[in-house]
Amino acid sequence: MKRFNIAMNKAHFLANLMDPRFRGERLSEEQLYSAMEYALTYYSDAMPDLIEYKAKYSPFKEYLFSPATLEEIKPPVCAVASSVGIENILSTFRYVYSSVRNRLGTEKAA
Repeated sequence: MKRFNIAMNKAHFLANLMDPRFRGERLSEEQLYSAMEYALTYYSDAMPDLIEYKAKYSPFKEYLFSPATLEEIKPPVCAVASSVGIENILSTFRYVYSSVRNRLGTEKAA
């Protein structure tokens, strides 16, 4: 539980609250409060919608939260956390921006 408390923050709690599969059902009162506080701080314009969503009020009707509807929601495609892509870009950049090429002036390059 200690690791969970270190890793999770208010933004995670808000994401859990907004996910139609979870809707914050497993969050404690303190976590729900911090999620709403985070939303109020950074997304104050969205607060009325968030309250309606939480209350399952229009336009977020009860049928949107039915098990059949939730089964249709596909999990997002996950990307592997890797630095290979950026390493390839930097390797290519090394050839373009090298000390040998930088010594070429406009007269030598022409």
